Amino acid sequence: MPVVSPAPAKSGAAARATAGDLIYGSGTDGSHVYVFSYPGGDLVDTIAVPKGTIALEGVCSDASGNVFVTGISPPKKGIGQGHLYEYAHGRTRLIKTLTFNNAIPFGCSVDPASGTLAVSTVGLDNRGGALETFTTQGYEKSYYSYDIANFYYCAYDDQGNLFVNGQGSGTQMYLNELLEGKNGLEEISLDKYVSVSGMGQLQWDGRNLTLEDLTANAIYRLGVSGSSAKVVGTTHIKGWNGAALSTIDGNGVLVPSGVSATAIGFWKYPGGGTAVKTVSSPSGLFALTISVGKQR
Repeated sequence: MPVVSPAPAKSGAAARATAGDLIYGSGTDGSHVYVFSYPGGDLVDTIAVPKGTIALEGVCSDASGNVFVTGISPPKKGIGQGHLYEYAHGRTRLIKTLTFNNAIPFGCSVDPASGTLAVSTVGLDNRGGALETFTTQGYEKSYYSYDIANFYYCAYDDQGNLFVNGQGSGTQMYLNELLEGKNGLEEISLDKYVSVSGMGQLQWDGRNLTLEDLTANAIYRLGVSGSSAKVVGTTHIKGWNGAALSTIDGNGVLVPSGVSATAIGFWKYPGGGTAVKTVSSPSGLFALTISVGKQR
């Protein structure tokens, strides 16, 4: 299980205060999280993550605007170290760190109703990964799968069901579901082949579970019924470089784009096609999330 560390007494100055929504992007430099206004796209702040972090992965946010960022640092005493950093909306001061031994946390998602945080991890040193959940009451639980050895991305729907994808045997992506109130993962069969190399994150767009296919520059909308899922719609993103993750917000979708993902592109959703605008970033970006500044 991960180790919880409180924030140090001096972990950063307060960011520029704002009541508006913000875009948070994990930098491919492995050292910074970049904060932009939303929907404007102006650079608002730069957060320096804890020293020793060498890579940043997924980001997610909760209904209060708190932001979670996954990352890794070099092994300590031969034990691999993964982390999840938590920041309050519009602040650079670290609230809390979760440390995962011999595991790399990739994706995360927060159930908007219960506030439960889910983190999907890849194992290190011949150790499998796990899907970890953390309730607001402090309960932690790990879930394992017959199909998935390494868990990459996860997403809650609006009913508290949790979906996760990952790598098992072969080259195809596997998809599992943790039904609300249940204690085990169940396999979901998908009617479309998606490779492990193309596997991107899962999201809930307000109506459907979505899955990124990074090799196709596409977001698939999935209809899930029982233990099966089928593609019911596809959003093609022209200009997606295929190495970064999107975030969906209502009728729009944002994706790091351009050379080395040093811009954020804004597309219509689910229309896709050509970006309606782009804004520049001081560094390459891997993943994005929108942090709400006030209740919508």
